[in-house]
Amino acid sequence: MPTAKAQEEEDGAAPTDNSFFDSNVNGGGNNELSKYFAYGIRNSFGLTVDPLTGTLWMTENGPKNYDEINIVEQGFNSGWEQVMGPIGRNNKNTDDLVQLNGSHYAGPVFSWLESIGITEIEFLDSTKLGSILPITYS
Repeated sequence: MPTAKAQEEEDGAAPTDNSFFDSNVNGGGNNELSKYFAYGIRNSFGLTVDPLTGTLWMTENGPKNYDEINIVEQGFNSGWEQVMGPIGRNNKNTDDLVQLNGSHYAGPVFSWLESIGITEIEFLDSTKLGSILPITYS
């Protein structure tokens, strides 16, 4: 399976509210799949939480084309290795992707045809950009 991001409780158990938690599966919901938070992710170098909204943002880089910035929600499927960049430019649809119960595909918020190697995400706490960025964080 393509790269996945996992989550678990302090004792190593899978959170029961996780999208892929299934108490009927071997291990009583504590199997490895039950710990997945998101999957279908290429090389992720940057991961951060927006301090204002609590939204999880992630960078995704490839060898050649369509580096991405994604919002990662529970059950997120980025579509790799079938999709890089917007799904429409790949002549694919969600039926072409590995789909797990509880998952949902979401396209990138931003993507670049030419690879730019995004490695970090920061949230600016300033009004110096004026109307370009009217939101400030506290």
